[in-house]
Amino acid sequence: MSANMLCSQPLLGYPMIGAGLAGGNWKTIADIIQQELVGNISS
Repeated sequence: MSANMLCSQPLLGYPMIGAGLAGGNWKTIADIIQQELVGNISS
């Protein structure tokens, strides 16, 4: 079974950039990434 069959929406994975040694808050970083990606992902 392919990943396309499992997900009805496009799926994007990304590393937790800025949240490790840099000390950033992952919740804040993820929210910013999500806001920037809205409407920009095509299937």
